[in-house]
Amino acid sequence: MKWTYLCKWILAILVVVGLSYLHLQANFIPKEILLFVGMFLIVAMLKFPKRMKNRRLIWKH
Repeated sequence: MKWTYLCKWILAILVVVGLSYLHLQANFIPKEILLFVGMFLIVAMLKFPKRMKNRRLIWKH
């Protein structure tokens, strides 16, 4: 497994833990949609850089 992929998963898990913390502390996100918000953020973090990889600019010297 590549380190970048592993780091993305760790970041995704931290985002979900952070959302759960916000829910418990300030009821920032309702419990009913917390799971869907977390899954959306995980998918966005794991998929978005792959799309940007194909759009790299080629610098000509």
